[in-house]
Amino acid sequence: MYNVSTNTLDYLNLSNNLLTGFQQDPVVFQWAQIRTLDLRSNLLQGSLPLPPSSTTSYLISHNRLVGEVSPLLCNLSALETLDLSFNNLSGELPHYFGNFSDSLSLLDLRRNNFNGSIPSTWSDGCKLRMISISYNQLQGQVPRSFVKCSSLELVDFGNNHITDSFPSWLGDLAELRILILRSNKFYGVIEKPQTMGFPNLRIIDLSHNGFSGKLPSSYFEIWNTMKTVNSNHMEYMGRSIRPSKYYFFTHYGQYDYSMTMYNKGLELEYAKIPDIFTAIEFSYNKFEGEIPDIIGKFEGLYLLNLSNNFLIGHIPSTLANLKALECLDLSQNKLSGQLPPELTYLTYFLLSMFPTISLKGLYQEGNNLIHLRAISMRGTRDYVELL
Repeated sequence: MYNVSTNTLDYLNLSNNLLTGFQQDPVVFQWAQIRTLDLRSNLLQGSLPLPPSSTTSYLISHNRLVGEVSPLLCNLSALETLDLSFNNLSGELPHYFGNFSDSLSLLDLRRNNFNGSIPSTWSDGCKLRMISISYNQLQGQVPRSFVKCSSLELVDFGNNHITDSFPSWLGDLAELRILILRSNKFYGVIEKPQTMGFPNLRIIDLSHNGFSGKLPSSYFEIWNTMKTVNSNHMEYMGRSIRPSKYYFFTHYGQYDYSMTMYNKGLELEYAKIPDIFTAIEFSYNKFEGEIPDIIGKFEGLYLLNLSNNFLIGHIPSTLANLKALECLDLSQNKLSGQLPPELTYLTYFLLSMFPTISLKGLYQEGNNLIHLRAISMRGTRDYVELL
């Protein structure tokens, strides 16, 4: 196969097989004109094979590759899509990734063992639309050079060791729809936005960090995309794999955005993300104060998790306006008062009986309780489920 069409082969897709390796190792592919090389979901072992400099899309996720990324990868000056996710690659992330700013659009490095800092050499005119580096061992801060990547739609830095305050400057990215910072060492108060403040944000996950202070109501006022329900025409978030410097009709499939989130107590892998899905995940932080009424304007919200914080006061009755909501988790806070009877439409509702929650309002609704698919109440001594 190394000798077949070495000067003419443009596209090769061997994904979703049981291939274990190559006859040559280390591998340097000889196809001089290849643009898309798809080796995803095999059993490939050994070091990362190197495609030729003509490659625009290199997809080799879900294999068993080990070792560090070779510096020779920087020779791929036309690279637009790079997916090395779900392997066992290690070492520091090559900082020459930032040198791909004028070409690279999709970068997925999830579920490896990379360490060190995040590349910070992103330059003006950066074309990056998606970056996912979650489930690694990365440290340091979020590089401010990402603000130059004005086309970013998805940023996933979850499950690393990043130590930083909330990167509010990412709010200048008008196209950003998904921001995941879960399970890091972020800290401090989320201050009021100074500029745009994430105007098109649909999914935000700040869970398992050290954020403190009150919930960011000033941001809630700006996130208008969560305030509307539009299910008439649903699509999945992603991009076409189409070389920009090739014929317009050339199309090698769709690269779907994906992510991991906790929903209804389970860690779920979203292989595809519907563009109507909206979520606010702020659990396991140090947020305090009351739940602001403005959250009741998020009529398009599907998931709201404020559990395991230090929130006080009543559960706002305005939450009844969230007609699209499928999961509401307010457990392990210091809420008090009655449970608003308007919330009986929820399919999943988790609250804590500590220190005191009255179910009187709920039972007064009588037969309406049947619309509640599941309710869990966890306290220091009590656990009740009604199904």
